[in-house]
Amino acid sequence: MLVLTLTAAISKLHPPECGNQEPASCVGPTPGQMTFLLSGFVLLVIGASGIRPCNLAFGADQFDPNIESGRRGISSFFNWGTISLTHLL
Repeated sequence: MLVLTLTAAISKLHPPECGNQEPASCVGPTPGQMTFLLSGFVLLVIGASGIRPCNLAFGADQFDPNIESGRRGISSFFNWGTISLTHLL
């Protein structure tokens, strides 16, 4: 997230604004700017793939499967967890 924030905050890391110019005359990003931006996306993907599969397992560990309320909690947790994760993707 820091890399993407820097891309937006530092003017040398993104192309200049077009303003009222014709879209055809706007200057696109340089290869270095694109590399910096795409490296931020790659880091986000690596970070998300490391934690996202573990979220449901870590959360379900908080319930005791030996009692009825624990089994209901696990079931409810997986239902809500799956729904929320699929809508966030």
